[in-house]
Amino acid sequence: MQPPTPPTLRTMFRGIVFRLMLLAVIPCGAAAGQDSDYRDGIEVDAVVTSEMFVPGVAAPSFSSVSAVRFSRNAHDWQVRVEQLVPPEGRGTVYDCRRIPDGIRLIISAPPQPGAPAVRPDTVPAAEVYAAAIPPPEIPGALIAWLAYMHPPQFETNGTTPRRFLAVRDRTYESKDNKGRLALEWANSSKTILRAATMDNLGVAATPDGFKRLPAPFSAGFTEFAFEVRLLTNSMGADVPAACVVRLFAPHPNPSAVEATYVNWQETLVLKSIRQATALGAGSALAPQSKVIALDHRFAGVPKEASVNYAVTNDVWRSATNAELQYLAKVTAAVNRREPQGVLHNKQLLFTGVLAVLLLAPVLKYAAGRTRQAGRG
Repeated sequence: MQPPTPPTLRTMFRGIVFRLMLLAVIPCGAAAGQDSDYRDGIEVDAVVTSEMFVPGVAAPSFSSVSAVRFSRNAHDWQVRVEQLVPPEGRGTVYDCRRIPDGIRLIISAPPQPGAPAVRPDTVPAAEVYAAAIPPPEIPGALIAWLAYMHPPQFETNGTTPRRFLAVRDRTYESKDNKGRLALEWANSSKTILRAATMDNLGVAATPDGFKRLPAPFSAGFTEFAFEVRLLTNSMGADVPAACVVRLFAPHPNPSAVEATYVNWQETLVLKSIRQATALGAGSALAPQSKVIALDHRFAGVPKEASVNYAVTNDVWRSATNAELQYLAKVTAAVNRREPQGVLHNKQLLFTGVLAVLLLAPVLKYAAGRTRQAGRG
């Protein structure tokens, strides 16, 4: 072992600056690991920078910046992500909220140049999924939830934690989605996360299902890491002021030194925090608005299909609701796979009935004109 190197003046100066930064963020008298945690509710504004990397290249191959607002009360949470950079996606808003037995997601995008204007009476669609976390594929959503949901509620398949896989393609809710989760808490009541890691158990999620990875990754590896890098104190409560999420992927040329590499990284910086009990400030929903639910919470309904119905005022029913269960059974029956000949005959019958319904007023009008001409 080499003897310790005496600190240089430059190193000492850096240490002094870092300590002054900590004093600026964490006021004197605020004890680390304080148990007060805005139990009634909070609303947080933050900026999240997301970066994608390729093996062997230090600079990111892609980066984006998003404004994130996260709010929660004693029962629910809501996260709103607005993309700021790059210009191609600027103004796109992802609005996700916890509802009974799942989440709802509304995506709104600015009009594209040359595209026809959206009618003001257009009813937006709300995607609904059987998940308790924001979709990890939306940059900035999951990191805010991990930082400010006190405590975060992690879902399991049986007793095994679910990996943070894509929600919108239904991979997250698969029975084969299993990982190993390790948590480190910032306070004694275990409500505020300091760090979390998720291990891949040696299985890759592919479009064709879950498949065993080749060695050395078949034995498992850490694929997700969350870390709070700075805590601040607000109204007597410890709150993450800066945190990072890193996603690790198998290296194409693995070695004992570097078997994985950082494929994706998100960095969150807190801008403001305030006490709040109501959700939805800055929501994509206007008061008294309606949405068309595209509901994927029901077993038996094919992945590519959804149970569709109207929702007013963002008030949602449980997936066990009798009316929704009936709609789910009808949707499953309509989308059930049938022999090609039977399906073709039904399509012809449906087309014929539709044609009759559409032509009936025209035929009636023509018959009336003919009778009038005969009388004349």
